[in-house]
Amino acid sequence: MKSLNYAKQKKIIYWIISLGIVFLLIANAIAWIYLQRIKSYFDSDLKFRMENVIQISSKLIDAAYLTLIVPGDENDPQVIYYQQLLFDIKEKNNLQDIYIISPVQDLLIDVNPDFIIGNNIKTIEHDLIKTALSGRIISSDIYTLGEHKFLTAAVPLIDETNSVTGILVAEARAEFFNVIEEFNNGLVLFSMINALVILTVAFFLYRSLKNLIVLQNKVKNQEHLVKLGEMAAAVAHEIRNPLSIIRGTNELISKKYGKSDDEFFKYIPLELDRLNKLINDFLSFARSKELKYEKVDIRFLLDKIIIGFKDNPDIKINIKIDDNVKIINADPDALEQILLNIMNNSIQSINNHGQIVIKVDSIRKKEIRIIVEDNGTGIEPESLKKVFEPFFSTREKGSGLGLAISARLVEQMDGKIQIESENGSGTDVTIILPTKSG
Repeated sequence: MKSLNYAKQKKIIYWIISLGIVFLLIANAIAWIYLQRIKSYFDSDLKFRMENVIQISSKLIDAAYLTLIVPGDENDPQVIYYQQLLFDIKEKNNLQDIYIISPVQDLLIDVNPDFIIGNNIKTIEHDLIKTALSGRIISSDIYTLGEHKFLTAAVPLIDETNSVTGILVAEARAEFFNVIEEFNNGLVLFSMINALVILTVAFFLYRSLKNLIVLQNKVKNQEHLVKLGEMAAAVAHEIRNPLSIIRGTNELISKKYGKSDDEFFKYIPLELDRLNKLINDFLSFARSKELKYEKVDIRFLLDKIIIGFKDNPDIKINIKIDDNVKIINADPDALEQILLNIMNNSIQSINNHGQIVIKVDSIRKKEIRIIVEDNGTGIEPESLKKVFEPFFSTREKGSGLGLAISARLVEQMDGKIQIESENGSGTDVTIILPTKSG
């Protein structure tokens, strides 16, 4: 099964998210532009209709007579006539209100007293009055009163002497703009929901693909390990046979020709032991260990491990275990091998006097954390990137398999391992393992 590159997979997901968001933005921009065009069209149409209505209506009113009307006098027969005329215009054109005010803004004729404010002053903007007094027809922008939207238009009433004797004002509801505003708000909400859906789908898609990549890599690695294990067993068998012959020959020659203080014959067995250890490490790395979980006394396990390191009095080893994690569920052999490999590295990194601290605690209900800290020579940044690679070692005689084996075993236990180190400032190795049911 072909394994996908993790970085490439992330790039694909980012592209999917980006394209989705860009598509959403473009769709919303088009909808918003179209909505603004509709709004502009209806705004222009309503203004044109209102200005046309009041311009025609103004021709039915005798502007010269307006100077004779006393504000508030509703018993004048002419006032009653114009009230009826304005009422008919209002009903025929579906207006909210229509009225006439004097140049000084006194209310002269009105058909809708509900819209009177204060001392018979209507809700007309000062700029509209000023423009109408200059002799021009004018209409306002859409405005809101209470929960409703309105548009106001004004036309000057001019007598024979070309004087403005009054202003005819008409007000109409613009409820359609409430619909447009609601649609606009809905569009914003719809966009936010779409963005949330895209991000949610992308998140789950990312997690699914990530899990698929991990699974594919595990399957591929398992296939490689099976082949590597078969090859390792064959190679180990072929190498161990001549090593046994060399060891036996060395012992025979040593007995026949060697002396008690001859270092030459002691050197060969040491190198043979090193080769055997390298073979064992290679076999451990190549073969997947079948884990067997059981209850482990972590204090007992650590005391057992550090016994082999107590022959060096210059290195102090301290153990700190949280009371909540005295007993853990783990594979004792695997955990022991992991910690032995890490401890060996710590011991070898310490020159002369030094200290190693092992801490065990719980960071979540279902996870334990083991930290091995040393004040050794540390690891250079470039080497730190490769410490888990097989056969990489900073020591001349190191096999480069200790941390690789540890990382493999931690991975088998569904855990995590990480190393923090600075050259000359020591190293911290952190292992996080999930607790297993016993």
